[in-house]
Amino acid sequence: MSQTLIDELTSLCFYRQDLVEPVDFLFVFGSNVFQHQLAQLINQAIETTGVKLILITGGVARYNDLRIDSVAESERILAAIKYRDRTDLRFILETISTNTLENVVEARKAYNFQVSKQMLFIAHSYATMRSYLFHAQGEITGWPLVLPSEVEGYGVSQADWHKSAKGRALVWGEYLRFEAYGRRGDFPIQAVEHTLRKIQLLVA
Repeated sequence: MSQTLIDELTSLCFYRQDLVEPVDFLFVFGSNVFQHQLAQLINQAIETTGVKLILITGGVARYNDLRIDSVAESERILAAIKYRDRTDLRFILETISTNTLENVVEARKAYNFQVSKQMLFIAHSYATMRSYLFHAQGEITGWPLVLPSEVEGYGVSQADWHKSAKGRALVWGEYLRFEAYGRRGDFPIQAVEHTLRKIQLLVA
């Protein structure tokens, strides 16, 4: 993998923005495997930013082996938050969605995003750009809290994702999601279209 391709994939997948406080709310994409890590980041956001509204998404997980969980992902995440009983905080749960697009679509039914301008959101580092673009269809500015990822002894971060085979696979998978889901209209890709074209030329 050439340095030029590494640079373009980094630009495509990793979204960084300096946080401007105060933020109006914290948006949490659901997960069926990282619920305690998500809860820890939510605790951290409450402690460090003073955010009072936390919107947690995620319905009931359905597995490839046909097992069906009985508890929504958002409910499991809430149960692991140590501040869940604080009366000055407002937690909104979305309990229907089963993928990233549905996380956002169903959340917009549970909460009026138009009353907010500044949002924190939690995502894996390599998925921060795609996660942000899911919200970019509105007039909202987002800042990511990065869900820690480490494989093969390396963090999957903007600086070192290319140093491990798993990291390269994760980022390449993100690129393929831009090509598949972005181009079918799940999220807007105009802001990264130029980068996508450059990557296409590099791998042709």
